[in-house]
Amino acid sequence: MHYYIEALKKYFVLKGRASLPEFWYFALFNFIIGLFLYILGKLIFKTNINLIYYIYCLAVLLPSIAINIRRLHDIGKSGWTLLFQLLPIIGPIIIIVLNLMESEPGDNKYGPGKDSTQKLEDKDAYRKKINQTMIYTAVIVVFFLSTILFTVFSFLKNQ
Repeated sequence: MHYYIEALKKYFVLKGRASLPEFWYFALFNFIIGLFLYILGKLIFKTNINLIYYIYCLAVLLPSIAINIRRLHDIGKSGWTLLFQLLPIIGPIIIIVLNLMESEPGDNKYGPGKDSTQKLEDKDAYRKKINQTMIYTAVIVVFFLSTILFTVFSFLKNQ
């Protein structure tokens, strides 16, 4: 819960870095609270308009964007990388994979890391690991898209 409160306190902070636990604990508590409010709203209002849930979603929209940007900074990516999420189907997959990556060791251009005493060799190994992860991600995305296209074409052919 500590990470959730810290993320809410950094409502407009787009500079700096957010570690893996900070980001994922925020996401977990955000999901749990959102689910609770959604169910509560359905029980109270018994309509399709769930006012409590929608107000909560609007309230945490900016902190969610901010912590996502700080998480991308932690792996050495620009906050503008978050715009990949606008791409249909593959965009959110790319952002999830990036958010699952380990933090860049030591300092980077977005701020100091948790352990700033890391050696340059660690950074080189980290960059190799990122490149491998991006290649695996690209293969998975291509496979996923080709499966979808094959399914769609098979369906259209049988029509």
